[in-house]
Amino acid sequence: MKRMIFPGCIILVLASMVFVSYAEMQKVALSEGNLADLKGKWTGSRTTEGRIGINTDLEISNDSLPVKGKLIFYNVRKKGAGTQSDRTEIHDFKAKINDQGNLFFQGRNNELELSLYKDDGKMKLDGNFYWFGSKGTMSFKKQ
Repeated sequence: MKRMIFPGCIILVLASMVFVSYAEMQKVALSEGNLADLKGKWTGSRTTEGRIGINTDLEISNDSLPVKGKLIFYNVRKKGAGTQSDRTEIHDFKAKINDQGNLFFQGRNNELELSLYKDDGKMKLDGNFYWFGSKGTMSFKKQ
């Protein structure tokens, strides 16, 4: 009986460590006081209708309002005269903080809303976008 209890306890401890390591990051409301956390390069991906994990980068160049940055969309599909090609597009933006404490940008044909998450020194930006007819979700990790 003792031989079964010890291995069972070890399995339970290992399983709990796995679950703790996957605990959700805590959402942090953005304010003028923590905009410096956003400054820098972020790597990530976007998911659109039928396409998942498309490389996308985010660069934020200042730590004051409006937040100035650029989105780098890789593998943008453009259809033309009977052909389809993928290309890279770079779009500048100036964002604000909305009432929910998220980074928010709205333009003529585009919108972006990203929430900041932190845990143990790691940061992530997650949210939704609509960009020139393409909509989906984005996720970035700070480099």
